[in-house]
Amino acid sequence: MKLLMVLDGVDFPLAPNPRLACRVAWELAEMGHTVHILYMAGFEKDLPALPSHENLTLLPLLFPAEAQMEQILEHGARGGTPVIRRLARLAAHPLCAEAAFRRIVLHRPARIERCRRKIELYCARNCYDAVLTVNAPYHSAEALMNASVGAKRLVWEMDPLADSPTDQGPRAANLEFTLCQKADGLFITREIERLCCEPGRLMSNYRRKIAVLDFPSFVAPESQPLAPAKVPDAPTRVVFVGSLYKDLRTPHFALELFEALDLPGVELTLVGGGWENYPPELPESARQKLGDRLRITGPLAPDAAEAELEKADILLNLGNASDTQLPSKIFEYFSTCKPVLTLAKSPTDPSLPYLEKYPLSLTIQEAEGLEPAVLEKVRDFLAKNACIRCDSQQVARLFEANTPRAVARAFLEGLESCTV
Repeated sequence: MKLLMVLDGVDFPLAPNPRLACRVAWELAEMGHTVHILYMAGFEKDLPALPSHENLTLLPLLFPAEAQMEQILEHGARGGTPVIRRLARLAAHPLCAEAAFRRIVLHRPARIERCRRKIELYCARNCYDAVLTVNAPYHSAEALMNASVGAKRLVWEMDPLADSPTDQGPRAANLEFTLCQKADGLFITREIERLCCEPGRLMSNYRRKIAVLDFPSFVAPESQPLAPAKVPDAPTRVVFVGSLYKDLRTPHFALELFEALDLPGVELTLVGGGWENYPPELPESARQKLGDRLRITGPLAPDAAEAELEKADILLNLGNASDTQLPSKIFEYFSTCKPVLTLAKSPTDPSLPYLEKYPLSLTIQEAEGLEPAVLEKVRDFLAKNACIRCDSQQVARLFEANTPRAVARAFLEGLESCTV
């Protein structure tokens, strides 16, 4: 098979979706398939460093004005720099101002049209069997639906678009309808299938086109991770790695919990972006209590974030408010074989079934609050499990379906079933 995979890292260069898709592309190349990756990025430095493979080719497509515009406007977050100052900075960059007008007013960023033309160009040159866009964001999917190509048009929805608790409004609903009508195949997560394919919902009318793919984010450890030796007076490092959002995934309860625990030998590290969604004073109460036992790093490059995971004793998972969005990071946590403390927002959190299978896991519901029994449960979990690691072979068996190779095989099977 010859496949053109279209990835979009313009708005958020550190977003996981393109990185996960690249893992699947590598596995498909290993299986003998030809995979070309049309990678949209803001700047050359944001392009992925793909391992060399004769069946794998990277085709860069850069959008510096759109990327800089997103940075200047701070992705439209309510916190952060006052809007008037953002607009003043934007006015100093005419190309960025034009990009903002096309994006915000016309709802037609240049990315869509340029991506469409590139898809048509590469399809004419290479005669692909299929073109697959990986979303969100959905600009590449719009481009593909408008492209004149002979290849099968496929869309992989890693994040929900419409007809879900995180519905993004009329434009999203219209695009979802277009995708259902025009795409030859739709690949969705189990969580999207569970809620969006119920009778009466839009996707339920197109089940013949739909196949389910798990997140390809579990990489089985090559050997059993060594449990660290207990070192007197060494702190227990609790680490969260991921993005924060205004409502979907928030740090409030985590800060309140560790402030209430106030354990002298425990450090809390929060790695990732999204703090601009909250008032600057949000972490100050916890910082006054915890001092340098609270670290907030902001966004880090993947290698640096990986280093923080390596140093962690306990991993912190912040639950999503949406039932249709499973944090792909959870399987990367499992890959470490380290204990996982989850702070869930609801009893229907989509990560809970996976966490129940994981041998070293404790889940606290936010609704439980900061009662003494809750604090004692967390305190006990941290004390007893900081130097314990799961059996790597057991974990590998439990989450084999989430390895990139298993997802690549499922993609090939789904391609046959949903495009007949």
